[in-house]
Amino acid sequence: MHKLLKKEYTGENYLNDDQERPQKTKNLNLMNLFRYINSKLITIFNKLRLIKMKLLGAKIGRNVRVFGKFTVIGNLSKLTIGDNSTINEGVLFDLRDRITIGSNVHLSSYVQLHTGKLTLYNIPRKHVKEPIIIEDNVWLASSVIVSAGVKIGKNTVIGAGSVVIRSISQDCFCAGNPAKKIKNLNSDSNGSKSL
Repeated sequence: MHKLLKKEYTGENYLNDDQERPQKTKNLNLMNLFRYINSKLITIFNKLRLIKMKLLGAKIGRNVRVFGKFTVIGNLSKLTIGDNSTINEGVLFDLRDRITIGSNVHLSSYVQLHTGKLTLYNIPRKHVKEPIIIEDNVWLASSVIVSAGVKIGKNTVIGAGSVVIRSISQDCFCAGNPAKKIKNLNSDSNGSKSL
C-alpha cells in the first residue's frame, strides 16, 4: 500500500509537499461523494413517496422513516402507519383489507404483510380478506410473513424468517414457521425490551 494512502487510512498526519496525493485516494473520495449524493436522493425520493401516499389516502404519522424501496398492492386508504415507525428495503403491503401499524414499529427488510388468503377447508377454496393489526413498539425482523387476520400485541418481537398465521400476545418473542411464543419480554416504563 502506498505510504501516503496508508497514513491517510490510519489517520496519521502527513505532509504532501513534494508528492501528489495517490490517485486511488482521489477515486475513493469521488466514490464516497457519489454514495453520499445517492443516499440523499433516495431519502428525498422516499419522503416524496410518503407525501404521495398520504395524498392517495394513507394515514401516515410523523417521523416515519423509509430505507429503500417497498411495494404497495391495493388501495392506500386501507393503510395506517403510526409515528416514528420504520419501513426497510423490500417490505410488501398487500392491501386487500386494512393494515394498521402502530407507533415505533420496525418493519425490517423483506417483511410481507398479506391481508388476503385462501380458505383452507372449504372446497372450492375461495379468496378471503381480513385486516392486520400491529400494535405499538413491535419489531418484525427480516423476511417475516404476516397472514391475514393477525393481530400482533405491543412490545412484541418476531424473529427473522417467521411466518405469523395466528395472533400474537403482547410483550413476547416469537419465532418459527408457524411462529410460536419462545419467551416473554419484560418491558420497562420506557418501552425498552429485555429478554
